[in-house]
Amino acid sequence: MRILATLLAVAMTVGSTAHAEAPRALTANDTVGDVDMPGWTVRWWQWAFSMDQRQSPVRDRTGAQCTLNQSGPVWFLTGGFGVDQVIRYCTVPADRYLFFPLINLLQAPGDQEGVTCEQVQQAVTFRNTAIINVWLRVNSHNLRDSVVLLSSPDCFDLTARMPESTNAPSQYPAATSGMWVMLEPLPPGKHILQFGAQDTRDGRPNDGIVQAVEYVLTVEAK
Repeated sequence: MRILATLLAVAMTVGSTAHAEAPRALTANDTVGDVDMPGWTVRWWQWAFSMDQRQSPVRDRTGAQCTLNQSGPVWFLTGGFGVDQVIRYCTVPADRYLFFPLINLLQAPGDQEGVTCEQVQQAVTFRNTAIINVWLRVNSHNLRDSVVLLSSPDCFDLTARMPESTNAPSQYPAATSGMWVMLEPLPPGKHILQFGAQDTRDGRPNDGIVQAVEYVLTVEAK
């Protein structure tokens, strides 16, 4: 089975703002817009594959693509591929929740036939048991305890949001699992968002899957 896999891990960089109150994060049992938290992991991946991958916000190093295909009450943020160090600047509309993975994995069939839902679900669940040392800071506040482990509730079609004109083949069954955060809407102004994770292979820290990603967010006033 050829696997379409993406691991998004990031390491904290330095930044600060003057916001005194810590942002609030949702729990694994909360919902936004009648969609539960595991359901948002599916929507995040379908969003990430809804555009030409040369324009993907995951590959973007500056934040220039941060508005691409965004809609609804939740604004998606992302880490990157492999080892990376980026600072992204992004303007976010008011009253948007922020949803993003600190580290996650995707499994999909690629070009192989006969892949089962059970196979892809087992693959992502096993991989994410190796996660250690996750962290999250918004402005100067440590929100490590707001990070939740989420898995897709069922298998899904990864390419469901791609335009029909692309004739993209179905990527069902796909499954995902990882460490995620859903932040409540931030107040207007500038915010520094830093998040990260260290994963392991064979029980040892894997220095090859650590990145440094920082968002400088400007939340618009209503």
